[in-house]
Amino acid sequence: ALFEVNSGTIKNLKLTQINITASPYHSEPAINVAGLVGTNKGTVENCSASGLLNCNRYLSAIAGVVAENRGGTIKDCSAKYLEIFGNGDMGGVSYGGLISNCFTREFTGKLYINKENRSLGGIVGYMTDGGTIEYCYNIKSTASYEGSAYIGPISLDPKIGMIVGHLNKSTMRNVSVMGMALSSGNLLSGQRKHVGGAGNGAAGLATESTITNTNW
Repeated sequence: ALFEVNSGTIKNLKLTQINITASPYHSEPAINVAGLVGTNKGTVENCSASGLLNCNRYLSAIAGVVAENRGGTIKDCSAKYLEIFGNGDMGGVSYGGLISNCFTREFTGKLYINKENRSLGGIVGYMTDGGTIEYCYNIKSTASYEGSAYIGPISLDPKIGMIVGHLNKSTMRNVSVMGMALSSGNLLSGQRKHVGGAGNGAAGLATESTITNTNW
């Protein structure tokens, strides 16, 4: 990312033609891959990202604007003409924290499973630990599973949603399920249940979470 960690305020930045391929042999057990911020503990406002992100690391957070939103705030941000291919927790805009009034336009997310269960959402891959996502939507975007037909135990089932891949102990409200197409690819029928499985397709999977108004 352009900034490894943000603890202040970043606003009014537009990143175009991003092209990042993360090494699968990184020395750290988990990595964050993003266009703008790796880990956000502050505020990111009115920023956008476009281009390509590719990460073959199952312990990774991957997103166009912010990879990991650790207690921070992301608002009025977007991913436009962005493609993500990988096997981590992937979203157009970010992962976790508070995410408000964000959108994607012609975002393409492609997920495959290599090890452990991973997630893909139009805005957020994995939202957890009291996070909130609100007033978010997609325009002409797609999220799909691109891996092999058989992926092993049920615990590996991918979580793919229009807004959030996996919503865990968090809140999603006032979002739109229009403008995003989901595809389970060649997954076996028994492993497709978390592709648009909650909130009218807004989330792939929701656990101990609250979802209200997905027709905003």
